[in-house]
Amino acid sequence: MKKRVLSVVLCLCLASAAMAGCSKKEGTDKNETAKETTKETIAAENDNVEYLHKHLMKQTGDSALKCTTIKDYFGMELEVEPKVELTETAFQEELDYVLERYPYVFSGAVVSGETVNLDYAGSVDGVAFAGGTATGASLVIGSGSFIDGFEEQLIGMNVGDTKTINVTFPSEYKNNPDLAGKAAQFVVKINNRMLVSGKAELTEQWVDAYLTAVGGVVTDASVDGFKSYYRKLLEDSYAETRESNELYAIQEKLLEIVKTKDVPKAQKTYFENLISEQNEAQMKSSYNMTLDEYLKQTGMSQEDYDKMVSESAKEYQSYQYAIITIGEKEKLAPTEEEYTACLQEYAEYNSMTVEEFRKQYQADYQADLYFYCYADKVLDAIREKAVFRDKVEDASGSAAEAAE
Repeated sequence: MKKRVLSVVLCLCLASAAMAGCSKKEGTDKNETAKETTKETIAAENDNVEYLHKHLMKQTGDSALKCTTIKDYFGMELEVEPKVELTETAFQEELDYVLERYPYVFSGAVVSGETVNLDYAGSVDGVAFAGGTATGASLVIGSGSFIDGFEEQLIGMNVGDTKTINVTFPSEYKNNPDLAGKAAQFVVKINNRMLVSGKAELTEQWVDAYLTAVGGVVTDASVDGFKSYYRKLLEDSYAETRESNELYAIQEKLLEIVKTKDVPKAQKTYFENLISEQNEAQMKSSYNMTLDEYLKQTGMSQEDYDKMVSESAKEYQSYQYAIITIGEKEKLAPTEEEYTACLQEYAEYNSMTVEEFRKQYQADYQADLYFYCYADKVLDAIREKAVFRDKVEDASGSAAEAAE
């Protein structure tokens, strides 16, 4: 997933509202009122580019076209961080890193403090019980996350061994009161161990365990096949990093060259409310804090917070105005096919089908997703015609241009 939106809008925006058009002079229109940001639910039947484009233009686009001037957006000359080449040395370092991060071994005895991968099947009086069976479970020996006595009986087992473990459920077992105080048996098999320190050996067994853990899929699970697979992942990652750097440079340049004039107060209020709502939603989801609690925790005054919101809102408004102005002038609005392809990318990133993604996000987020897809297309058009030069550091540490 390419991260193509500015840092001030990393989360999906939750609001939409119809805004007044561009006034000749801010505040002179007596009918102009500051509108609160509200979510406008998009009905499923309106989830199409024709409706969403009209919605975008009504929300901010009409004002953008009246209030914005932007020139010289094609043929930009921009400095970016140099491309990173995947040398053999760099590849081996990356490979060693993943072997250290996933240090699976397939022999030896289990010791306290290490993580094991195991299968188990539990029963009481010979009858299996709900939640007592698992395959490929991960357990840190000594963590106390299983029933008392379970983990201790794994110590000394060798990888590949199967053993029946006898335990007794606590007399007060809230997870399943029916099992409280009862004796149980677990048939346990150790699949692999993870070293407490050091790195694993790259074998086909390790490849299988790693791909199972991270969800990767390869057509050739041999050692050489995995190396080819992992090399391609790294090369793609390096290429995406370069592309992200180029796109970010474009976004920064757009903010430099876009000019807005006589933006209606209602539009300014809309973007400020949008950023505020986004910030407060992030505070709640990430820190479980209200705005007042966040300000108290960080020591930020309400005045400073309002100023930060105002500056971020102005930046995002300028960015959105620039995207829409260029997009409309160059006729870059997404087609239905392009919009669906964009949703496919978002859906895959969230491990969903497009149908599942639409069902979960369509009502609240679709208008914003449409803008992001529109912005992607505009940024790609600018990037295709831009000239990028690598930043290099001279002896004094200042950046100089070097043609690619």
